[in-house]
Amino acid sequence: VVFEKKGIGILISLRLFSSTYLLFSPFTTLTLYLIGLIAITSLLLSFRNIAGNDGSDQMNSIICITLLITFLFKVGDIGRLGLYFICAQSILSYVVAGIAKLISPKWRNGMAIYEIMNTKTYGDKRVAHILKTLPPVFTRFLNWNIISFECLYILVIFLPFPFFLIFIVWVILFHLYIAVLMGLNGFF
Repeated sequence: VVFEKKGIGILISLRLFSSTYLLFSPFTTLTLYLIGLIAITSLLLSFRNIAGNDGSDQMNSIICITLLITFLFKVGDIGRLGLYFICAQSILSYVVAGIAKLISPKWRNGMAIYEIMNTKTYGDKRVAHILKTLPPVFTRFLNWNIISFECLYILVIFLPFPFFLIFIVWVILFHLYIAVLMGLNGFF
């Protein structure tokens, strides 16, 4: 019943309500239950969508489960350790994705973004057409822009304020692009 259309609609609605409430509420006991609800629904949705999950779904589950553990066991510095774990996981995910792109000839030669935009699932025909008409140096720049920010993202922990904000803005723009043009709203 949970994995049928109506059940999934309820799960997604519960997640939306819980996430929205958490954005605007102070920490209370209800916060713990809502984080738990989000963590459980993340796991349930991953069981239903085995082939459809992506990195943002996995990261969402990791964040929610880590937050749940840190709020459940308020012992010593577990909250700080949970935050360090989430930060390390975020950095690792960007750097590994960047290295994977760096190894790929299609990312290095500038074809990857065009080919992604030219797919039915994640693409946008208008953007693909624009990319096809642009000089190759421009598409190569776009590809290398993504490779660079992902490979260099580890610098975010070493750069002083306000310089680390450059990476944060870079990441926000990247995820906004993915959400708007590719329809992967969970990335944003």
